[in-house]
Amino acid sequence: MKTELGKLNVGIKKAFKTELRVPVRTPTDRLMDLGVQNTLEELRDAQIDAQLKQLDGTANGR
Repeated sequence: MKTELGKLNVGIKKAFKTELRVPVRTPTDRLMDLGVQNTLEELRDAQIDAQLKQLDGTANGR
């Protein structure tokens, strides 16, 4: 499972760098320090938080 997450994180890093039009060799740490890139775990946690907030606002979720 960890290797799959690692592969997905690498893909996300490459996609962010491509979208930002920076070289793929740009150190990931610099992008992480700027806050312009998220790991898969951070994206997953944000998605779960958003879903829970949405459920809190529904009659069945209360």
